[in-house]
Amino acid sequence: MRPLDALIDAFLDATRHTLRPNTRRAYRYDLALFARSLPALDVADLTIDHLRAFLAATADRAPATLARRRAALRSCFAWAYRNDLIPADPTGKLDKITLPQRDPRPLDAAVVEALLAAIPAAHARDRLLFTLLRSATLPQRGAHGRAAHTLRDAAAAQPTPLPLPVPVAAHAHLQPAGRRPFGAHHARAGVS
Repeated sequence: MRPLDALIDAFLDATRHTLRPNTRRAYRYDLALFARSLPALDVADLTIDHLRAFLAATADRAPATLARRRAALRSCFAWAYRNDLIPADPTGKLDKITLPQRDPRPLDAAVVEALLAAIPAAHARDRLLFTLLRSATLPQRGAHGRAAHTLRDAAAAQPTPLPLPVPVAAHAHLQPAGRRPFGAHHARAGVS
């Protein structure tokens, strides 16, 4: 008889150099929780039903937690199968846990300013491009008056005038090439 605890300890020992420390810590916790839920079970008697019951019992957790627990089980039992410690890998039939799509986190203002400062003044086109990108991702007010922090929210937001750095950067880029600055064609046509 081989208890789950012994198998889990062997897996964590074998992967101590391949798993990142935070991953190992999370897998250790999740696998120990699994072993505690089935204290008298021999590894040879483990079935997909045991795994499904464990995941179903913790279904009230966040999807990322469930996905990590599934990954811990898959890693452990796939390793055990490859090393001939179990006759079959019971995790092959586990359903995939889909995670909701998350919007990317915006950069801190200090990081954005550092990026802009790193662009040489002689590269006016690059400064214009990054200034436009920065301005396009500034929080805007959406249709309901709340801040729009993503491009999806910003697309539905009310139009806002460009911040002053954008026309200044555009003017700096266009002027040396002999191009007309913003508004010059309107002034000649009598449009204000």
